[in-house]
Amino acid sequence: MNFNFKAATLALASSLALAACGGETEDASSTASASNLTDPEAIAEALTNMPKPQPGEYKIEAELVEFAMPGASEEESNALRGLMEMGSSMSGITFCMNEEMAQQGYEDYLEQLQGPNENCSYDSFSIDGDKIDAKMTCGDEEASGTIEFTGTISETGSDMTVSMDMTEPMTGKGIQMVMRNATERVGECTSESITLPQ
Repeated sequence: MNFNFKAATLALASSLALAACGGETEDASSTASASNLTDPEAIAEALTNMPKPQPGEYKIEAELVEFAMPGASEEESNALRGLMEMGSSMSGITFCMNEEMAQQGYEDYLEQLQGPNENCSYDSFSIDGDKIDAKMTCGDEEASGTIEFTGTISETGSDMTVSMDMTEPMTGKGIQMVMRNATERVGECTSESITLPQ
């Protein structure tokens, strides 16, 4: 069931992209505000105007909150659940966000959320201080649905929830899931720190 793999991969990439980003401090929150954006260039500009995350070592907290595959067999459901739980297995891991990652984090974040095939478009994207709330519609001939993400970001961490609801029109099978990812800066990078691939 190819569309399920694509949908799960997109959700996992979106969730991990969110986890790898930081954001702003309270001092900057009053200047970071944008509501109901849908144009990719306007969204990119809104993200660019936000302060960059601080380089350093971060701890990941990841959780698959909800998972269901209406219309799918138990075998299909277990296989895709296992794939999504790979993201949760990163919980407790620490990684080094180096200077390069900190400087380009939001560019990668936006690209990963929109997916490799650019089959997603924003219905809304809002920033209010340290809060982000957005919704995308994704679809092609194999599947369609929505991805929503909401949460908070700071220069030293993030706490984001990604919700997906995708359906395969030809069969009625679908994926419904909620993933939560959080990061917290725990200190400076060391020679033993892990650097995540970009």
